[in-house]
Amino acid sequence: MRRVLKQDGYDNSEWEAEGLLEHHGVPTGIVNFTASPEVAAAFAASGDADQGRICILTRPYGDEAAVVDYTQHPWAERALRQRAFGIRPAHFTDLKSREAHLRLGAIWVEFPLTALDRQMAKVSHDDLVDASNDPHSAIVRGEVNHFVERFGKLPHKVAKYLAGRIPMVPCLHTVSEVDELNREAVTYRVAPSARDYSESVEREQSIRYWSEDYKDLSDSLNKFYPFETPRERGMVFAWPGTYHGPNINRI
Repeated sequence: MRRVLKQDGYDNSEWEAEGLLEHHGVPTGIVNFTASPEVAAAFAASGDADQGRICILTRPYGDEAAVVDYTQHPWAERALRQRAFGIRPAHFTDLKSREAHLRLGAIWVEFPLTALDRQMAKVSHDDLVDASNDPHSAIVRGEVNHFVERFGKLPHKVAKYLAGRIPMVPCLHTVSEVDELNREAVTYRVAPSARDYSESVEREQSIRYWSEDYKDLSDSLNKFYPFETPRERGMVFAWPGTYHGPNINRI
């Protein structure tokens, strides 16, 4: 998957591709940080705990950690909201360890939370992670579809695991220009919120498309092909196998 996101028009470096996967739910060795105290507080206080906890890195990284700046990433819409960075420590995995403190200056700050704190933080947190307003939030889902089309279905546990982590949103595009001479369309991505959809329905359908447990032709991505990009300016369309709501057309 990382290799794919370095090619095919994505134009990501290897590190950017891995960071993109991390930010869209695929597990990597990266830990997400933010340059914003407000964002950190929203994440730390949005759960059910009576205490919040934030890790602060106080030393230059040098050779101790690799860093990707999501705020400069061409495909990381939500990361821009979060002022996010990805950090992968070079010599350890536990940010609560003595190694983390010595090598990165990791300091953990704890603070009490009230019910009102958690309620207010949840509003901010939900907005920061909302995939429905991110035009690029379905790209990993689309690439898993491509993988399954090319190499076949996945073990059921893998399919279910991925569908539980990857944003289950439609991959929507709109036609901006049409070259009538060559019959080619120029398209760009639009946010999933452009259409009503159900995350649970999208998740269920993706599991059926990806999992070896479903062998019926009706559970195959092949039924969407051959697929031709619409050539009507202003038309909104879904990438095959990523939308199962009402018909879509102009916005």
